[in-house]
Amino acid sequence: WVQKRRDLGGLIFIDLRDRTGIVQVVFNPETSKEALEVAETIRSEYVLHVEGTVVERGEGAINDNMATGRIEVQAT
Repeated sequence: WVQKRRDLGGLIFIDLRDRTGIVQVVFNPETSKEALEVAETIRSEYVLHVEGTVVERGEGAINDNMATGRIEVQAT
């Protein structure tokens, strides 16, 4: 389920949750314009199937308040 969606003008971030926790999914036009177009229509509580690559977050993007705060999924 979509917990939260943030549009930062070109990048869309979605906090995706299931019974095990939350992970951040990044929709970037440089990775997939098609995925970004779909992400623009996503709202809270939508149920998603996401394909992508798990990557380490950058130095300034680590969230120590989340169990998954050192990784994110780059949607493809």
